[in-house]
Amino acid sequence: MKAGNYQRLRELAGQQGADIFGVAATEKLAKYIDPEIAEAASQMPHIISIGIRLQKSVLNTLTDAPNQIYKTHYRQVNST
Repeated sequence: MKAGNYQRLRELAGQQGADIFGVAATEKLAKYIDPEIAEAASQMPHIISIGIRLQKSVLNTLTDAPNQIYKTHYRQVNST
């Protein structure tokens, strides 16, 4: 990926609230890609990963599995 494109995408992600951002060549991650999307992913030269930190107080409510508080918070974060 061209450096200018990377910088622009990183800036856009940050403007939208991303806490972490990364780009990798798809071919380097092929073994980690779910078989269900592997064919589609192979047509794309890069994979972009964007992360948003969840509230610690919400994560502290988890024991063995996602609960309603977590699910609601997760949906809210992913809708932005």
